[in-house]
Amino acid sequence: MEGSSYRYAARECGVQENDMLLVAVHPWDIRGAARAGLRTAWVNRTRTAP
Repeated sequence: MEGSSYRYAARECGVQENDMLLVAVHPWDIRGAARAGLRTAWVNRTRTAP
């Protein structure tokens, strides 16, 4: 994850990447963060979501 925006955010917040959680509404954001080693949470904002 060298040089990634996730590493930058972790460094600026003073935390480890594996202590971060990315919450997003776009699946591609979730996939990218997960590949970088972050925990993720997807918010389904479609009208068909339960």
